[in-house]
Amino acid sequence: MKKMQKIFSVIMIMLLALTLAISVSAEGENNGKITVTSAVDGQVYTLYQIATLESASEVNYSYKITDAKWEAFLEQDPYNIEVTDSYIRYDGQSVAGSELPGFALAAVEYAKANGIAPTASLEADGDSVVFENLSLGYYAIDSTLGTVCMLTTTNPEISIGEKNSTTTINKFVKEDSNGTYDKSNDASIGQEVEFLIEVDVAVGAINYVIKDEMSDGLTFGSISKVSYILNETEYTVDYEAVYATDGAEAVTTALNNFFGEGNYDAAKFADSDFIIKLDNEDLFPGTQIEIMYTATVNENAVIASTGNPNEATLYYGENPYVESEVSTTTTFVWDFSVFKYAGATGEDVPLEGAVFQLYDSHDNVKHTLSFVEAGTNATTGYPVYRVVIAPQEGDGSFTDITTDESGKFHIIGLDSGVYYLTEIAPPEGYNPLTHDITVNIMRTGSLSQTASLNYSIANAVDGYIKVLNNTGYVLPGTGGIGTIIFVTIGGLLVIAMGILLVSKMRMSKVAFVK
Repeated sequence: MKKMQKIFSVIMIMLLALTLAISVSAEGENNGKITVTSAVDGQVYTLYQIATLESASEVNYSYKITDAKWEAFLEQDPYNIEVTDSYIRYDGQSVAGSELPGFALAAVEYAKANGIAPTASLEADGDSVVFENLSLGYYAIDSTLGTVCMLTTTNPEISIGEKNSTTTINKFVKEDSNGTYDKSNDASIGQEVEFLIEVDVAVGAINYVIKDEMSDGLTFGSISKVSYILNETEYTVDYEAVYATDGAEAVTTALNNFFGEGNYDAAKFADSDFIIKLDNEDLFPGTQIEIMYTATVNENAVIASTGNPNEATLYYGENPYVESEVSTTTTFVWDFSVFKYAGATGEDVPLEGAVFQLYDSHDNVKHTLSFVEAGTNATTGYPVYRVVIAPQEGDGSFTDITTDESGKFHIIGLDSGVYYLTEIAPPEGYNPLTHDITVNIMRTGSLSQTASLNYSIANAVDGYIKVLNNTGYVLPGTGGIGTIIFVTIGGLLVIAMGILLVSKMRMSKVAFVK
């Protein structure tokens, strides 16, 4: 379908181009001039002449192709434009000028592929480029932004606005809690996250190369889809890709293929996780390319703070290529701390030996989380435990966390959301908790390129989830003075009652005998 649309556009464009009228004062006069306005400073504009105007009257025009190779281009199916002895014949039909970009692109690509030499090539110095002393005829102009939207004759002078617009790239990451794509998300260490790159295809689009670079806390997974939608139908986009895991030599070979050896800054691609080049045949102006891929949050992830960025950059055109602004997403990973204590004396006394488990509420079902030891906090010295999303046999993971003499521990690698902290065994001599402690990790604020998001933890006090334990109330202790007094008094009362009972029984027997 997309091939037929391109073919139809090219046919109609060619018919338009062949009907443009020109007033010629003398055969072969080189007084033509083409000015490209709104040019991009530093970009190269190349001019290809397809045909020369040899003679003209008020209603008749004679055009002759400049190179015999153009004959095959014009006569090939489905164009079927007749060329006889290098002269072009046409039927006088025309279409809107908006159709010109497709034919210009096809003509330029054909010229490059078949060794047709350009008429001239100039680098823009400022916002315009001027081609002078041209013979009158049909021209296609190619720039490093893509093909200029014009196939025209000089009449004898003409100004052409640079029709190509700067291509944009936008990167998004999926938030698993609601399924939406945005500039940031929250995730646990070990969780796979999904990314989306959107590229708006501009007029004159050629040679789209996309570089993706992840921070150390993200491990690239795989590209799942590259496509675009045209007339409500989704099409697969052909592409070439090279990955960091392929090795430095493979990356260099691919870049030489994408840009041409020496036509790119290798340092800009040194830390890329993957680089892909899209097929020019699939770059239709007005469509949007979508690239979907995955990455996994790893144990090197930055906790809170600035998060874990993922950057995408678009390069397009030809030597020199154009580099887009970087589009960035950030994946945030969170943490919280626990303090187990007793407060009967009016002071917070750390309690050793309390055993906890942590549950999440993913899919509204409580799941017991597993952990591995992750050293100690550099500032406080208390133990740190990192969450393990998919524990495996032999990986050293565990579900029970036991407090040491500090009564404190730190859990890292968590997604935002609601968690339940459960005490499954209290310290010796203390009553167990009768309910779970709800811990809600919430992200607040707004994301920028220079500042991280803030986050808060419901129930946290002074940075800790404080868990209070109390001793029992039935007995104040084991072997304390209060117990001894009560036991002694009780024993004496029992003995006294016994003596009194025996005395009364003896007195009753004496009275009966008498």
